[in-house]
Amino acid sequence: MDPKHPDKARRVETLAVLALACLVFALLRHHRHGVPLREDAWLLAAAAFLVIGCFVAPLATLITRAWFGLSHVLGAVMSRVVMGTVFFAVLLPLSMLRRLFDTDPLRLRRGPAGTSYFTDVGKAYCARDLKHPW
Repeated sequence: MDPKHPDKARRVETLAVLALACLVFALLRHHRHGVPLREDAWLLAAAAFLVIGCFVAPLATLITRAWFGLSHVLGAVMSRVVMGTVFFAVLLPLSMLRRLFDTDPLRLRRGPAGTSYFTDVGKAYCARDLKHPW
């Protein structure tokens, strides 16, 4: 989809979803606060979105472009918020606990001078090990 020129199906779909959201808000206000449906502005907004989506293509295009622009901005912001939250709530505490309790996980500190990083596993290798290494 070209964000600058959405097709008719995308415009109608977007405005129908906005109309549905307005309808849900109107029903929630009616249910929770007793606002009569005849006097609710959300119900009028839902009807307006449906009429615009079906009959006023230039305005529907404008609303669709604005809606998708807002969704891209929210997506960019929220992905950073979620990833930052995961980092600071999960990964940072785990890494600090690892540092507290595991002194040398990569075995970078050598023992006495002249020792190597090689670890002897004590296994005798045969031709079969080289034929199927995995």
